[in-house]
Amino acid sequence: MCGILGVVALAPEATHEAFRRKAETWLAAADPMLFHRGPDSGGSFHAPFVGLGVRRLRIHDLSSEADQPITTIDGQVTIVLNGAIFNFIAVRDELRALGAEFRTQSDTEVIAVGYAVWGESVFERLDGMFSVCLYDHARARVILARDRLGIKPLHVTRVGQSLLFSSEIKPFFAFPGFERRINKDAVAEQLAFQFLKPPRTLFDGVDVFMPGHVMTIDVAGGEISSKPYWRIDADLIDREPCESLASVLEQSIKRCWNSDRQAGLQLSGGVDSSLISMISKDRLAMGTYPTFSVLFDDSNGRYYEPRSEERFIQRVADECGLPNKSWVFSDEEVRRALPEALWRNEQPLYGPSTALYLLLGRAIGDDATVLLTGEGADDIFLGYFPKWTFDHSVDDLMKLFIQRPMLEKLLGADGVERAVAGRHDLINQERFSGFSARQTASAVTIETVLHGLLARHDRMFMASSIEGRPPFCSNRMVEARFAMPDDAVHDGMNGKVALKNMLAEYTDHDFAFRKKIGFSSPFGDWCASPKIWNGYVQSIDEERMADFINVDALREHAVMPEGRDKWSGQNLNMIFSITQMQLWMNIFFDGDATQDGTWLRHVQ
Repeated sequence: MCGILGVVALAPEATHEAFRRKAETWLAAADPMLFHRGPDSGGSFHAPFVGLGVRRLRIHDLSSEADQPITTIDGQVTIVLNGAIFNFIAVRDELRALGAEFRTQSDTEVIAVGYAVWGESVFERLDGMFSVCLYDHARARVILARDRLGIKPLHVTRVGQSLLFSSEIKPFFAFPGFERRINKDAVAEQLAFQFLKPPRTLFDGVDVFMPGHVMTIDVAGGEISSKPYWRIDADLIDREPCESLASVLEQSIKRCWNSDRQAGLQLSGGVDSSLISMISKDRLAMGTYPTFSVLFDDSNGRYYEPRSEERFIQRVADECGLPNKSWVFSDEEVRRALPEALWRNEQPLYGPSTALYLLLGRAIGDDATVLLTGEGADDIFLGYFPKWTFDHSVDDLMKLFIQRPMLEKLLGADGVERAVAGRHDLINQERFSGFSARQTASAVTIETVLHGLLARHDRMFMASSIEGRPPFCSNRMVEARFAMPDDAVHDGMNGKVALKNMLAEYTDHDFAFRKKIGFSSPFGDWCASPKIWNGYVQSIDEERMADFINVDALREHAVMPEGRDKWSGQNLNMIFSITQMQLWMNIFFDGDATQDGTWLRHVQ
């Protein structure tokens, strides 16, 4: 829900009037860049040396009264919010019991009033997904905060003495004095993993605002402080479980369905979305709601095993009595989706299936504004580690996309070490001391892999003004996981054991414990095909890429005979990653990159 942005002068370079004119000009220029995130309304707010902007997608309280920015009745706090607070009714009731007053029925106002009453501790009380900015009028303070797992995006940068924040990166390009530069130190990590460990981005000087953190900016003094209000550490494994996993998941799903707009489900046929369907039907008595699926035509596959889960999707839809809309996207749609997905994502894609999320969001159209998904279950409950004994190497735990032998070809030994340094530092953090190997695997996957997945989840669905909601990605689900015995999470053969056992209660063991396929795509066939992505592969500029990699690997790939060796495994992963890097540079450094026409120019 929504897109937010703002600017704060840390050391005023001019009068407030001059700053306000600059802020107004930037907010007006940036507004169209975030329109897709909030087509229902837009607004701005100004205070001395502070400017805030917002686009709103109406989800809770559809009235214009709840449009943002919202200022509390007493005038103490002004807020802009991107996200949804699932327990806002309970928090509002608690505040009312303390004498607080509200003018809307929105979750946004609840945060602002909660801050006025409790200060920064309000964020610890929130169950939801959010990036938020509050302006404290009396103290002349700006407060930024982000949800615990980073479901909703937020980025920050500095230009001169101004601190900027935004739900997306492109609005920064319109701020006077912002210089667009490639973060060359991050390229090796991007190639190795397909995404960067926060707070890094590929734009030099632009950082991801850390999940589970709150930042306070003293406008008068220009002082900034930042701290976590929640994180994964030893405190989690020392807690006694308060509720069963089944109870926590049921409540999480129930809260995600709460919306004043039409909600639906992305139904893949896998364990996670199937479990959401079954619980919604049998435990929550949800009745009928729309479901949406992507299918694959496996009849012409050359380099990839069959991907379509159509029979599983249909089985779940039939058993739950749900209507299902499914799409097999055409070659032309997939061809054009790659550069657009990069433009929307603002980073090389986390997996080729990212383009399918973009197409699915567009296909759903007006059928739903809120979309529940199964994102996060694999990351929290070790679904990516089949047949593991957890005595593997650290490299395996980090889930390299391009493995060391190929990485060394591209980057050299020193480049590989630079690529993996951040993951090594994370794994060895003191806060994980006392964790078992499986607990460490969950923690590291949540803070790396899941972050990349949630970023694409947000960007691809919000491109079509659809709010994606992942019920598995709540702090209560994470806390429940760390309170469980390891064998209930991963038994040495299967990950997600507890979730699969739960699903087997609704269906059967074979369905719940079948081999994982995952929402992946036949991208080897797509990269090989002149009708789909091969044109992008052929457009790689070796001279340009030589600034970042050893291009001999590209030349070797180019002369390989057509066949499975060329278009699968590490050869495929390498060429797809380099293709994306090239396209990303073309889109964001060879044009304006703030308009649709930039990515359109790169459709082969």
